[in-house]
Amino acid sequence: SAGQRLHLAIATRRLRLLKAYRDYLDQFGGQRGAEGFGHLLAAADAGIVELKSATQVRRDYIESAVAMARELAELTRAAQRGPLSQLLDGPSDKDLRADENIRKTPGGAH
Repeated sequence: SAGQRLHLAIATRRLRLLKAYRDYLDQFGGQRGAEGFGHLLAAADAGIVELKSATQVRRDYIESAVAMARELAELTRAAQRGPLSQLLDGPSDKDLRADENIRKTPGGAH
């Protein structure tokens, strides 16, 4: 049905983005860590903290990580409402990294 195709598209996009964003978000403590940087940006915008004294990372890098984390969070919330919620666990970090290592090794899958 059309609804199932929509939920499959949401789950597929979420898994692809999770894999694509993983290394970048890891620099900010993962998805949850990057979401926390959103609070830091809000505090800096409110004048509560100085961003330069709180972190040495450029603001645009932080904004990118926050946007990525929020996109993944939105897709996760949408996926939780659908019939394919069992795909939320998806492959583990270990599984994804092993898959990437196989592709990088001579004679591995390409």
